[in-house]
Amino acid sequence: MQSLISKTRRYVEQYVTNDKLLRSLIIPALLALVAYNFFEIKTYQSMAQLTSKEAKESERINMAAYFCMYCVVGYSTMLLYEIFNAYFVAIAVKSSIINFFTEFLNVNYKAFMQTGLGEAQYCINRRVYSLIEFLSSICIDFVSNLLFFLIAVSSLSKEIKNFKLKAVILACIIGFIGISCFLQYLRSIVRFKVNEGFEKSSRKMYDILYNYERIISYDNLEYELDKYRDSMDDQVFYSIIFWVSFELISFLNVIFFLVINIYCLSVLGISKAEILDLKSFTLVFYKMKEKVINMIESVDSLANNFVNLDQNVIKDCKDDERDSFIEVNISGSMIEIINLYFKYDNQMIISNLSAKINEGEKVAIAGPNGSGKSTLIKVLEGFYDYEGTVKIDGFDLGDISKKRLRQSLAYIPQNSYLFDSTIIENLKQGNILVSDEKVVEYAKLYRMHEIFKELGYNKRVGEKGNRLSGGQRQKVCFLRAVIKDAPVMLFDEATSNMDQNSELKIIEDMKTYMMNKTIIMIVHNLELLKHFDKVIYLGGKECYEEGSFEDLMSKKGNFYNFYESSVRK
Repeated sequence: MQSLISKTRRYVEQYVTNDKLLRSLIIPALLALVAYNFFEIKTYQSMAQLTSKEAKESERINMAAYFCMYCVVGYSTMLLYEIFNAYFVAIAVKSSIINFFTEFLNVNYKAFMQTGLGEAQYCINRRVYSLIEFLSSICIDFVSNLLFFLIAVSSLSKEIKNFKLKAVILACIIGFIGISCFLQYLRSIVRFKVNEGFEKSSRKMYDILYNYERIISYDNLEYELDKYRDSMDDQVFYSIIFWVSFELISFLNVIFFLVINIYCLSVLGISKAEILDLKSFTLVFYKMKEKVINMIESVDSLANNFVNLDQNVIKDCKDDERDSFIEVNISGSMIEIINLYFKYDNQMIISNLSAKINEGEKVAIAGPNGSGKSTLIKVLEGFYDYEGTVKIDGFDLGDISKKRLRQSLAYIPQNSYLFDSTIIENLKQGNILVSDEKVVEYAKLYRMHEIFKELGYNKRVGEKGNRLSGGQRQKVCFLRAVIKDAPVMLFDEATSNMDQNSELKIIEDMKTYMMNKTIIMIVHNLELLKHFDKVIYLGGKECYEEGSFEDLMSKKGNFYNFYESSVRK
């Protein structure tokens, strides 16, 4: 309960009271809400008096005037409150989307990669929607219904002369609200299971969409759809329990007030002697019944939306940054790897690797599949935790601010995905401040201008760059890294989809125009290794070699055997 209250306070402070205009409108909005509820009750009472047979003509005229006044003033105050609500929702939606999305992007690399994109997108959308519903339930529905309930109880207590009847009605209503709140708490537990089911099915849906070509080409559509249907079993099962329980609670609401009515009319024998104005009492009582039911539904909304809001697929995942990180500018003067170990899900990927890379060296990483080449690049990028020592410019990699580290690195991942924007906008991701003219200069320098000119610098590349070929996407990624102008460049098979001539041109240009930059590149085409200053061979199981291509070949060790067997193929 304490956690619920503290989290609720945090959400209210973050999305309601932090906005200056919203904060200044809260008290006027609440006053408008109180006024609306007060005038709503007065409207029902004046309506009862207006339709009373005992009312005189002059009284009817006065009551009609009061009735009109109550309606106009009451609904005017409600309009003001709805304007506040509209502004509140607009501000909260924008803030929550940004915050929840940023929260997901700021987790460490391993946690990000282990979370399915469908699962993450569903979680973000669910939390945004639930936050709006949660805050609306607190600030609007629950408060409004509670205020009406309190004002109505005060008004009814004046109408009822029988103290026992007052006590019974009030005790029953409070008890009923308490029981309903407990039942809603039980439903919130089921809601948690429903969400897990939705995330599971969303993950499978994205899995199918990403593998569309393979599913169609292997004629596995029905097979995958069956697996998707199976992934929805938990979602369907708990959804049935969740919504059936809602209908049962609604049914209990009706039964409860029916029993109260029977008790009041039959047991106590209500008459005009016990109630000053029976008609006014009846109208306000039935309206109060409606508000109590609405208040219970608000509690239901609060409980379930709180679960939806608080349940996060990235819980317990630490951020990439911490206060103790060293803020240094990396020049890449030397990279030292000493007794490096890396384990992924209890499987040893890199074991006791040591290597040294000097400033300005062009280093190729080679080795069989699964030997840890991409893992090594990601360790240097600061994506993975590791055992052993990795130093850059004499500083331990684990102590350097990840933000500062990545400002000094240009990284090309194995998957050459692009943003769904133009070619030039994708190129400028390397440096968003660079001018279009400077981008064209870089393209000319690295012999890519004619390609981009023919495609059109303003051509939209489509989702993930699917309107370009694999080689064209890699050229965009390469030039984007060049434009970043970082001292250290990490390339994970950055040319694997290019033709051999294009690969060779890029290697030549790197040696010509990046003489002072340290380049570490995973190489798929082994014929290119002779163009690098150094080769680090990863053979797995502590089978590592380091040296120039000529030195490693002359040793006729593991690298020699790997190279000869690969080239012969």
